[in-house]
Amino acid sequence: MSDKLGIGKLSESSVEVIKLVYPDLAQPGLRKVGQALETVLELSNTILLPAKLASTSANFYFKKWMKKYGENLDVIPDDEIGTVIPEIGLPVIEELLKITNEEVAEMFINLLTNASHIDKSRNSHPSFIQVIRNLSKDEAKILN
Repeated sequence: MSDKLGIGKLSESSVEVIKLVYPDLAQPGLRKVGQALETVLELSNTILLPAKLASTSANFYFKKWMKKYGENLDVIPDDEIGTVIPEIGLPVIEELLKITNEEVAEMFINLLTNASHIDKSRNSHPSFIQVIRNLSKDEAKILN
């Protein structure tokens, strides 16, 4: 797909997923989110994502977490944004569809943000996902 929206070279289905999360395509962080999650959205099951977002609660929280992710990316210069590897991006997106706890979500968002930053991506490891999953709400609060 051409880059009419300024969000990188995404497929039609990936653009539809982004539209679900970001109905206002003029949001400033959208280009960075598209750039960072390009591969993740291409590989994710974009057919099932709209069904998962049909739940009002999942939709509310996922949009909230993605907004926070976009805000985190806004402070990173454009030339320092890299593509998130699917081994981190796919499971984190799945987790952000289920999480309602602010502290745990913040940890996943920080992992996704670091995976999006070229210089910090080497500090992001797929095994961190399981570590965060295993934390209780209280443990996440203490660590944050």
